[in-house]
Amino acid sequence: MPTSDLTFTKMLMLYAVDPQSTTEDLLQAYEQSPQWIRQAIAGMDHANLTARPIAGMWSTLEVVCHLADTDIYFVDRIERTLAHQNPLLMGVDERPYAERLQFQLHEIEEELRLMEALRGRTAKILRRQNPEAWQRTAVHSERGKVTLRQMVEGSVGHVLHHLPFIEQKRAALGLSPASAVAPQKAWPEFKAHVSWTNQGPDFARGKYPRRHTWTFDGGLTLAASASPHVVPAPWSVEEAIDPEEALVAAAASCHMLTFLWLAAKAGFTVERYDDAAIGTMEKNASRQAYISQITLHPTIIWGPGGGPDAAQLAALHETAHQQCFIANSIRCKIVIAR
Repeated sequence: MPTSDLTFTKMLMLYAVDPQSTTEDLLQAYEQSPQWIRQAIAGMDHANLTARPIAGMWSTLEVVCHLADTDIYFVDRIERTLAHQNPLLMGVDERPYAERLQFQLHEIEEELRLMEALRGRTAKILRRQNPEAWQRTAVHSERGKVTLRQMVEGSVGHVLHHLPFIEQKRAALGLSPASAVAPQKAWPEFKAHVSWTNQGPDFARGKYPRRHTWTFDGGLTLAASASPHVVPAPWSVEEAIDPEEALVAAAASCHMLTFLWLAAKAGFTVERYDDAAIGTMEKNASRQAYISQITLHPTIIWGPGGGPDAAQLAALHETAHQQCFIANSIRCKIVIAR
């Protein structure tokens, strides 16, 4: 959907509520929240920020001060949950704060910098934790047991909850809507080091070995070569991995991993998954050879409770294909054999 069809807040909701979100996705959203506020108030002067155009509701400045103020005790809750076993977290009545702390006299830039500093520092602390730490719990005086992850999700959700109120005030003041420019996730980089050395005997005539190595960020090094279907022996190495079969394996692996995640979300248990994937090469209209199709042949053994029916299985595979990172990155057709 084009961003022009979305309000700023709706676009942010789509960005933040991701069914495949990782811990790093959540931390990115947590750190970026103050920037969402900056974008929501863009173009508002002091008079706009302190105005109360809707009866009985805070000004935009008071909303931002409230968000910064609650970040102080949100951070305290996160830190106490990390440091102590099941600490008690007291609920807070937020209503008196705006008047008694005189939010209308605060500086909005100071409030935003406070949020950025608190969230930046806390995100660094959270990134140093092991995965188990995210399931540490505390007891909230009103909501009962909560996990650390739920606290961070709640902190992101708190900003998203208040952004529509800022939109309402902009509209009531006759201001144009905030620009619906999607915040950018800091996606990870995927690195591989490819190394080859010329060992002759006649490079100019194509008489040189194609054997080389792939080294990945975890330290694994694999022997690679041109395919013997492309470069005959002795200049290729049949037992080494070639780029074409690596592409097929990547597509099959990504589809499998996405399928497993979807199956688990649907309530099915997979005990074993095997795929004898095949890549087909041909020439395009320019007579250039390319992998034109990858055919997956998944065989699945289901756990207790059995597996999906034929229609459900087809739907799981179709959704896995649509969400597969590799399938979305290549142009060749990917077929799932029935």
